[in-house]
Amino acid sequence: MKLLQYIDWDLKIDLTLDPKRFMRLEDELIFIGKAWAKLRAWLLKRYGRFEFLCVLEVQKSGHPHLHVLISGVPYVSHSDLSEIWQKYGGGYVWIRSINSNVNALWYVLKYVNKTILGKNKVYASILFASNKRMFSMSQNLLTMLNIRRNYKSQGWKFDGTVDEFSLKVFCREENVVFDDFIKVKVTSLLMHEYPTIFNS
Repeated sequence: MKLLQYIDWDLKIDLTLDPKRFMRLEDELIFIGKAWAKLRAWLLKRYGRFEFLCVLEVQKSGHPHLHVLISGVPYVSHSDLSEIWQKYGGGYVWIRSINSNVNALWYVLKYVNKTILGKNKVYASILFASNKRMFSMSQNLLTMLNIRRNYKSQGWKFDGTVDEFSLKVFCREENVVFDDFIKVKVTSLLMHEYPTIFNS
């Protein structure tokens, strides 16, 4: 999750529901996920591919709403978004551009902790009983962050570990940036020169 800080987020969107439309809180929890799926489809059709991080928060009143970070869509008209969200059965919409980097891990934990650690545990219990995830992210973002990677389909396999000193020497000599992720095209020459790195 700490890798989320490296994503450049463009927009922050808050989505609420109109509680007058629902008889039970359980209905709101079921509905909000379906409405968000429809809104994602609309955004994709209108603006093209984008990445998202969505956090479900249960307010003090027990009503759920969503906090969403969007990457890859620099602008969405508030009136258009509000109109389509209400068409899908939602309530109010707040949207703002993000000019500076956002600590997305803090963003997730802030709302998760508000719900779970809040004074009224009844709403946390309702959320738990509804079996809803408190946050979700786009599939491509999951892949970029190496979460639930399908190793066979992407051709990755675990070959072992390398000590940090050897890796730093390799990076320095081959002009490779030493970072959280290092991607190198392996050649027979590299395998010969750095056998401890490439396990050859």
